[in-house]
Amino acid sequence: MTRLRALRASRWATVLRVAMAAASMTTMAAAPRTALFAQSSIPAPGPCDTGTSRNGTCRLHLVVTNRIQPTRQLTVTASPDFTLLPASGQLTAADYAAGAFDVAGSFRVTVSSTSGWRVSIQAASASMTGSCASRPASSLTWGLTPGSRTTPLSTSPTTIGTGGSYTVNQSFDLYFRATLDWLRDRPASAANCSLPVSITVSAP
Repeated sequence: MTRLRALRASRWATVLRVAMAAASMTTMAAAPRTALFAQSSIPAPGPCDTGTSRNGTCRLHLVVTNRIQPTRQLTVTASPDFTLLPASGQLTAADYAAGAFDVAGSFRVTVSSTSGWRVSIQAASASMTGSCASRPASSLTWGLTPGSRTTPLSTSPTTIGTGGSYTVNQSFDLYFRATLDWLRDRPASAANCSLPVSITVSAP
């Protein structure tokens, strides 16, 4: 699970940060993910008898069938403590005046699947916690290109990408934008200001 955190940048600025859980810095387990297995079906062939012929042969025919269930894998690649900051590296009064800033950098979601798949993102909470409780999850928007960061984070799953057949290492880069408000976004510490976000792979 990814957490969006806020840190104090100055007397009036708030810095947003993405922190990957230690157990899943680079890989998030697929949900659901089913194992590959083979199931054999061997009908009873009956007896085989060469009789008394000196050069006789005996042959039995068997049919073995295998079944492969869908398997999916999801990987999220980012630095262990990916910081959501503007390209300048620090929030300024101009960012607050603009009402939002584009986050520098991105992180990558990669999916592999033996059948149809869907990757989605959602916030696990309608708002941030602690002293950031006034900041809704929707104050963070995302997109798949630097110029399309307009989709608000929602508590309902929102599709990042989908496919109707198998794929190997299909990747998506997520870019973020954070809205800012002079009155709402007061300085806060990371310890009491966070937002859990889930990225999931499933059947389409």
